Amino acid sequence: MNLYEINTLPVQDVVTFLADTLFNRTLAEAIVRSRPFKTVDQLCQRATEAWHALSPDEKRASFDAHPRIGDVAAARNRPHSQTEQSGVYSAAQTTIEALATLNRQYEEKFGFRFLVFASGKTGDELLSALTERLNNDPNDELRIAGEQKIRINDTRLRKIVKGGSPVSVISSWKPVVSLYVLSIGCLILGPWTGQVWPLIVALVVFTLWDGFWLLTNDDDRNAQEMLDTSTRARTYMSYYIAIYGAAIAFILPLSDSTQRAAALALLTASAVPGWLLIAPLVLCSVAMMFFPIKLGIGAGTPLEQRKPTDANVAIVIFNAWTQKAATFIFVYAVLMIVAPVWRSDVSTTHPPPNAATTTSAPGASVAGQ
Repeated sequence: MNLYEINTLPVQDVVTFLADTLFNRTLAEAIVRSRPFKTVDQLCQRATEAWHALSPDEKRASFDAHPRIGDVAAARNRPHSQTEQSGVYSAAQTTIEALATLNRQYEEKFGFRFLVFASGKTGDELLSALTERLNNDPNDELRIAGEQKIRINDTRLRKIVKGGSPVSVISSWKPVVSLYVLSIGCLILGPWTGQVWPLIVALVVFTLWDGFWLLTNDDDRNAQEMLDTSTRARTYMSYYIAIYGAAIAFILPLSDSTQRAAALALLTASAVPGWLLIAPLVLCSVAMMFFPIKLGIGAGTPLEQRKPTDANVAIVIFNAWTQKAATFIFVYAVLMIVAPVWRSDVSTTHPPPNAATTTSAPGASVAGQ
């Protein structure tokens, strides 16, 4: 969710989202009661205040909702935990076993699960932290675990909740509709006037929209979703290649000189630039060469539980942008070809007013004679 949705969606929807993120429903309910939030900083500050207001039992329950550090199988079922504990996946088996042993000792001593901010830490570093904290006093350890939980909550909220004025604006349906209307208007205006600049405007509009989408919605996607998006884009792009291939392989060889001359005359009359006709083929051909090689972070786990790599994200953005750019250019070129014919039909259907006078004049003089 973005900050606009946090502030406006039904209470239960936001509570469920925050409870799944922070692993504590009481905490989520306390946060939602403080809506609306002007910034993500304000949301995170409220989450910290709400945490301090929880009872010790609520805090222990929240610790226990997290998978144990080093329990790879349990972490894989929790997308946030899986990413945070990714450093454990490459740990030696002896480290995994030692973590399991010390986790049991920790829980027997303190009565709740060992919790630590695990992002960016290796298995050996986590084992060292667990060994050190086993020596703490129970009251001190409850406080330290709470500090780690606050840090985890803060990081998760900043990662998955996007805020600020741009997000609030683009989260509303009105700007979205306006952008689509602007793009469609450019697709109509350009061919009607025979100009190419409206196409450039349309390309810039949806490129900016893609950029906003990336900044606000990409962090919580998994490798399977990124792969599916890229596959769909590549499928659509293959259609363009097939269309152009069919035109070259079948239409041109089977047409006679008269038909080719008529087609060239139509293109000349439409004043379609040559680059506009070939651009979709070039864009799609280049984009089809790029495909994710490493499908997400975390070998041996299902794709829907893996975080996409930077290469995954970059290729998906490029493929999706190319698909839309090719669509705009293709439709624009077709409309530029058709527009002069349509304008010609309109002019012949509605002849100028003096045409009737000019045609009838000879007939009148004959009648007079």
